[in-house]
Amino acid sequence: LQSPSANFEQKMRRHVWDASVQEVIISPSSRLVGQTLEQSQIREKYNVLIAAIDRGQQRIFGPPRQCILYPYDKLFVVGVEQDLLIFKQIAEELIPIESFSTDIHEQFELHYYDIEANSPLIGQTIRQGFNRDQGGSIIVAIERDQQTILHPSGETQLHQGDRIWLAGHHSRI
Repeated sequence: LQSPSANFEQKMRRHVWDASVQEVIISPSSRLVGQTLEQSQIREKYNVLIAAIDRGQQRIFGPPRQCILYPYDKLFVVGVEQDLLIFKQIAEELIPIESFSTDIHEQFELHYYDIEANSPLIGQTIRQGFNRDQGGSIIVAIERDQQTILHPSGETQLHQGDRIWLAGHHSRI
């Protein structure tokens, strides 16, 4: 007869011997990108260990928990087959991005607006008058007094009569 602890040890030994090493490449759209090993909780959630990471010409053996995961990192993952399959699905997950589903020319537009005499933009800088994060477009040029200012800085002041050229998604210009 074996003691309960000997039986447990035997099961664990068999479980360890069922483990293998598998290469897993992190997809750019994986939810793991940008997380540290600690934040991702790979060991805790997926019951696998990261033995090494290939990143470009560098190989990191036994990466520390503060190691950040980047797109296209090649992970050498240790675990049993079932756990490896689940982890591989998460790491190599391709999240479809709607904006790439159509040709950019169908979504992109270049359009101009004239600054009229009653415009609240007169006297403001581009940075003050436009919030790129909210608008989803950028100012690519300003026509002023027979001149064209290409790629104006955020500190460029807007004047009455300026023609502002915007580029961005057609629904947000």
